[in-house]
Amino acid sequence: MSVSFSSVDIDTSDPLQFVWEDGECAFYRGSRVRADGIRESVLIVRPADPHPSQAVVDRLAHEYALADELDESAAVRPLMLLREHGHAALVLEDPGGEPLERFTSPMDTKDFLRIATIVIALLLPWASFTRGGSSTRM
Repeated sequence: MSVSFSSVDIDTSDPLQFVWEDGECAFYRGSRVRADGIRESVLIVRPADPHPSQAVVDRLAHEYALADELDESAAVRPLMLLREHGHAALVLEDPGGEPLERFTSPMDTKDFLRIATIVIALLLPWASFTRGGSSTRM
């Protein structure tokens, strides 16, 4: 079975695979059929609470609104925001991988530094520093 939203089909024939929960939202892996007929993996973010606060729904809408500003080489890009029957879900590209939270057990120093270096390299271009009341972007 497929459910159509704005010319994009979310395939519901396979159950969504739970990936992670951050307390406010639950992340699932699923698939979609693009307009050109190609099936691809997506991440689906839904409020964890069946009756979410407006702040959680607004967070999903805000993340979707940032889609055009994100560098796809360093960020998971939002594809669409679904709203139906009072529920909201954000559909994101799925780059694969696993949440870093799964690696919270004690880590070898070498592995920690390798991951930290990658994270810093990804975040550094977006770091903003405020000096003398003005904000500059690196």
